[in-house]
Amino acid sequence: MTKVFTDASALQSAAASLATSHPSSVAMASSLEARASEFDASVSAQVEKARTSAEKVLKSVSGSGNAIDDVSITGLPTATKAGKRLAVVTITNRTRQPASFAVQIDFIDSSGKTVESTVVSATDVPPGEKATPLASGTSTASAPKIAKAQRY
Repeated sequence: MTKVFTDASALQSAAASLATSHPSSVAMASSLEARASEFDASVSAQVEKARTSAEKVLKSVSGSGNAIDDVSITGLPTATKAGKRLAVVTITNRTRQPASFAVQIDFIDSSGKTVESTVVSATDVPPGEKATPLASGTSTASAPKIAKAQRY
């Protein structure tokens, strides 16, 4: 039988009851939580490494880059992420080989001035496939714009 809990206190009470009646459940839950935390840290490190690599690629790019036509952007409402500006960056690999992409997104204010920039990347995108990384900015009074896109 499955019970649906409608409030946090009922769920906490059930968890405490389970922990008391099944001590091994506490150890298992703790182990799962630790593994989830390790996985999160690993993913964060990989994302940071890819972003750093993409920034290096973009530093040597003059103009808008060789993949500007392979990238589009869709801004999301600020309500979707605690008031932060988010943008879905759609990267399409139009080549016949796997490719990696570095994309600089500028967040611009109503006068067209860049208020902040961020870099996203997509690595080893298969031919004809798409990648959709998220770009985030801290200013709610801005709109995303593709500044540079480089395939490498």
